[in-house]
Amino acid sequence: AGVSLLHEQGAVAALWLFRPPGEPFSPSDLDSLRELVPHLTRALAIHLRVERAERQATEVRDAFDRVALGTVLVDDEARPILANRAAERIAAQRDGFVIAADGLHGATPADTRMLHQAIAEVARGGTGAGLGLRLPRSSSSRPYEVMIVPISPGRSRPAGRPSTAIAS
Repeated sequence: AGVSLLHEQGAVAALWLFRPPGEPFSPSDLDSLRELVPHLTRALAIHLRVERAERQATEVRDAFDRVALGTVLVDDEARPILANRAAERIAAQRDGFVIAADGLHGATPADTRMLHQAIAEVARGGTGAGLGLRLPRSSSSRPYEVMIVPISPGRSRPAGRPSTAIAS
């Protein structure tokens, strides 16, 4: 007995069941197979969608890492969700911009508060297209020019999802 389970977007899946010669499938066996097919078809379709989403996420991450500007996606509490390589390189210098699990940090507690307040304001939608600020550095180097922009303004997001992008 055989059945086609999936034929979409370049993917094909079929199920073939065999019995030794002279041992045919009973009507009950075939009924069981008919009941199982929709579930198998749905499971395969879901697997295909997840596989494609994972591949797309990898491609997006690769593209994000190629952006020369340091960019960090944060939640409403300034906790990092995703940082590109450029942002990680900047933060690794520990010169006025640090990416930590509990949030982004400036060179001083006052700089950190300023950064967190700006992120919160942008996340609430109080700045329209975004907000720019200068983030002082520990060294005597020029301050970081930071742009904080909302992601999907006006849309509701579940807790812990990106609300803001930070670029320097």
